Amino acid sequence: MALTSFGTVIHKAAAIFEMVIESGKLVGSLLTIDTYTSGAILFAFVDWLSEKKGGGVEILIGMSMNSIP
Repeated sequence: MALTSFGTVIHKAAAIFEMVIESGKLVGSLLTIDTYTSGAILFAFVDWLSEKKGGGVEILIGMSMNSIP
């Protein structure tokens, strides 16, 4: 099971890396860096908030944020 999960993460990372390169070409490097940094900060904040709340809400938040490219 862990090997399958690892393979899925590697596949997603490769797809996202390709998206970053493409968005850099389309909208420019500055906007691309700003957008992906904002997403990382939002993810870290939501993760921190979910740890404080507890009660299994982490799984729901993780599934919701996973669907946002």
